[in-house]
Amino acid sequence: TKGEDYLRITTTVGKKTDRNGLFTPALIDLDGNGTADRAYAGDLKGRMWAFDLSSSDQTKWAVAHKNKKPLIKVKKDQPITTQPEVIRHPTVDDESGSAPNLMVLFGTGQFLRTADNTLQKRQSYYGVWDRGFEEGNLRRDDLMKQKFLVNDDSRRMRVLDPTIHPDYEALEGGDRQYGWYIDLPGTGERVNALPLVRGSELHFNTIIPEASICATGGGTGWEMAVDTNNGGSPTKAVFDFNEDGVILALDDTYTVTKGADVTVVGYAGRKVAADKGMPSGPSIIGDMRFTPSVTTEGGEILTTQLDEESEYLKNFGEGGRYSWQHITRPQ
Repeated sequence: TKGEDYLRITTTVGKKTDRNGLFTPALIDLDGNGTADRAYAGDLKGRMWAFDLSSSDQTKWAVAHKNKKPLIKVKKDQPITTQPEVIRHPTVDDESGSAPNLMVLFGTGQFLRTADNTLQKRQSYYGVWDRGFEEGNLRRDDLMKQKFLVNDDSRRMRVLDPTIHPDYEALEGGDRQYGWYIDLPGTGERVNALPLVRGSELHFNTIIPEASICATGGGTGWEMAVDTNNGGSPTKAVFDFNEDGVILALDDTYTVTKGADVTVVGYAGRKVAADKGMPSGPSIIGDMRFTPSVTTEGGEILTTQLDEESEYLKNFGEGGRYSWQHITRPQ
């Protein structure tokens, strides 16, 4: 029974002749009391929604932004089919009056049906700042566009500009920017797996399926790591590019020179080897990043310098049990 057994919060987007779909939400406990205060979920129409669940009166749970608008609408041909990662804003403090002051990190793309192999619309990765009720209904023009300095398929490497940053501090009604986005350059490249944040780095993988609808496991993809603040290359080496088993600043970094300014950064992306196929989402255990692919059982193992605490755990509570499952033994 609606209202007793379950609640419905409608986005009002979609109709019988043009169906929409909402995908896995990320639940956020802002005040650390053990219950979710906010939920974020993307849809097939390129919208990222925020839902306010903070009231003790469940009938007041609703779309979180003014006029029941999404946090952001990107492009209609950029479906958001994966759960976002949500962190505290990496540079703006909570005393700035920017509540809830969260960065919502998500990629776009669809790989749900066989016919999706042939999709070639340009997809993107986004980092969007949620400042609360009054400041939803954002567009791509409200974000900073990140730039590739290197995108080399033959050398399997990517570098994103570490020197440009969104203007988070512009005055109300001015030219404030609400985050960043990266347009994925590969034809058919998209995101269909969960990201991870560790310290200041966002880790995600992309896939590029074979265009033929008959292909079942072919294709390739990129393993990516970017700075959560601006979507640029990470500040330290992340990938073992010379494959000597050790990540070293000397061997596995890139030097960005702009005028008299010199910045040494890690590579933002490494293309999956041709014989590995498409990667799934990354997993991180200690200082190791594991990326399974469609042609390996054990997965591609990448050593990374992940010595910082998870941004999620640091900002949204201590470690411990967050869920449980009761198993009853038959008598």
